[in-house]
Amino acid sequence: MLLQASLEKSGPQKLEQIWTNMLDNEYVGAARISNTGYETFAQMGLVDGSQYLAKLGATEAIQMLEGRSAINPNVIGSNSFYAMYFEQEQKWMNVSVGGGHPSMREETNPARLAELNDTRQVRMERQQKATQFHEDDQHRSITRSPFTASIDGVNDRTQAPTRLADIGPGHRDYALLQQVSAGVSAIDAQAGRTPDESSERLVASAMNLARQNNLDRVDHVALSTQTVQHPAGYTVFVVQGALNDPAHLRASMPTDEAVRTPVGQSLQQLEIATVDRQQAALQSQQQEMDNRSREAPAMRMA
Repeated sequence: MLLQASLEKSGPQKLEQIWTNMLDNEYVGAARISNTGYETFAQMGLVDGSQYLAKLGATEAIQMLEGRSAINPNVIGSNSFYAMYFEQEQKWMNVSVGGGHPSMREETNPARLAELNDTRQVRMERQQKATQFHEDDQHRSITRSPFTASIDGVNDRTQAPTRLADIGPGHRDYALLQQVSAGVSAIDAQAGRTPDESSERLVASAMNLARQNNLDRVDHVALSTQTVQHPAGYTVFVVQGALNDPAHLRASMPTDEAVRTPVGQSLQQLEIATVDRQQAALQSQQQEMDNRSREAPAMRMA
């Protein structure tokens, strides 16, 4: 709204100046706050400017308390209430997790659907453009937007991590990180290696591997033994259960690929896989609720 108002009133040069200020994070964003407030009233007037700043403040407060990663195009909203897009059915469902019991209902408001579809399209374009790097640059994780004034400097655990250090106690993937790190540390120790950046990339890749294959935990990280086709260590395994248990669950990938994939890329894929898993669980729950609602009339008729 502010950018549109500045373009209409003062032209493209003023718009560029205001946009540059909005990206200024120096001095914890203090200059940005002051300049934005001044330009808001100058470009929008007292009434519209006051309404805009009030809405902006409320949005930043919600982001600080309930902020959700803005990467996944199919999940939009806060932590406790968000919209989830089901690609197969091509519909949006509103998900509420208040009280710890998820509930869903289909979004049918045309204006809200248009807003969600626009946001989804923007995020998909961001993901596509994030891959348009020089062929020698493998660091393709999506860059986070500048901090808003209210959350600048705050360690927001709801944002998708880009480093292993971002996954601390209280993060939903902290237990998985600890399990995989222990396994990779054991591999390094057995080989007489000091943990390094390759170890970190292996940890991130193994975490993503486990999540992609729906493992609930990782009890072991192991390398393959020598075979006729491949040397020892060619493949890395993540295992849920005892190694000698025929019923254990496991997943594997080439070790070389695991240690070459950037940490940020693996963690981004981990975030998407986590949301996809939640989406599948909610879809299953919705199907169960639909089945119960169909069974209830039949039971009454009987």
